[in-house]
Amino acid sequence: MEAFRLERREGREKALRALNAAIEEHPQCAPLFAARGALHVATGFPRASTRDFEHALDLAPDCAMTWFALGYAYELLKLSRQALAAFERAHELGCEEPRLLLSLARARGEVSGPAEDRGGRRWLLGTSAPDAGEPVPASATSSAASPR
Repeated sequence: MEAFRLERREGREKALRALNAAIEEHPQCAPLFAARGALHVATGFPRASTRDFEHALDLAPDCAMTWFALGYAYELLKLSRQALAAFERAHELGCEEPRLLLSLARARGEVSGPAEDRGGRRWLLGTSAPDAGEPVPASATSSAASPR
């Protein structure tokens, strides 16, 4: 079991190094910050993820999926009002993702149950970065694939 945790941590660290290098090269690329935020929340670091999601939203404020991801991180941190506001913004921007609708209902008190039961961490890690309304530069993709 310990070997599995170490292997998983090494993979996380390698991914973080690659994303950090890509962000350094493309500091205005919102999808890179959103991807790093998704990695943080998916690997159990929701507080770190909020900083990256918030920065991605500073760069691309109309990205519904990043608002949703930020709400999910807030929900994990038990920041109910912030989670509700982020989920509502994602919905206003047109996100109809079933997990968002469930999260929105949960945040409004219409359904109960912890956020972690939804498998959201796996979903965030297993999907591409939230689309922040702009393409990821080709060189950012290659930088992320091969850390310096």
